Amino acid sequence: MKNTIIAFQGKSRAGKTSTIREFRNTLKKAYSNFKEQIFEEKNDIKTIIEIAYKGKTVKIGIESMGDPYSRLVTEKLKDFISAKCDIIICACRTSGMTVNVINQVASENQYNLIFTSPYISSNNQDALNTLMAQHLLNLVEKQILND
Repeated sequence: MKNTIIAFQGKSRAGKTSTIREFRNTLKKAYSNFKEQIFEEKNDIKTIIEIAYKGKTVKIGIESMGDPYSRLVTEKLKDFISAKCDIIICACRTSGMTVNVINQVASENQYNLIFTSPYISSNNQDALNTLMAQHLLNLVEKQILND
């Protein structure tokens, strides 16, 4: 498995945090054997979840705060690197500081980098967040199997 950062990219209030929270819930439902270490859980979340998938133990770091000058761009991605997370899911804006930090951290630590974005609609956003969370889970599982 190649270590991977999946950066969930979007403008302010685009649904990044809601979808990342839904991904966390989807992950926990899919893997009853998970272990979780929560660092922050208010409006945004920072957590590490460990799962067993097809004989592999996988650490997944999840950070929903991706605003400029937030904890993401200070030291939080490095916390996930230090914890030896195999996969990191994080939020970021569409350009600027947060994207630059993610690119730098990925490059310096030899992480594969995938950018994606939330589904956005004026109707039934919760259903779209649930669908995107399932798609993120599928992407994570594909990354785990890529040796």
